[in-house]
Amino acid sequence: HLMKGEVEESIEASLQAIKIDPDFPIAHNNLGIAYMEKGDFAAAIEHIDRALELGYAVAPQILDELKPYRQA
Repeated sequence: HLMKGEVEESIEASLQAIKIDPDFPIAHNNLGIAYMEKGDFAAAIEHIDRALELGYAVAPQILDELKPYRQA
């Protein structure tokens, strides 16, 4: 969904995935990207950080894009 620009559908699918497996890093990564697309940077950071905690190699460009939205 995310690759097709279907942001809402991507969020719904990823939320369903983490209901089944809360430690599924790809779903957290996808949620982070989808929330970035919506401009919800707090939610994006939450899910990107969770993906990182779970060992997912988040794209450096995503981390760079979120830097200005992180609390110091």
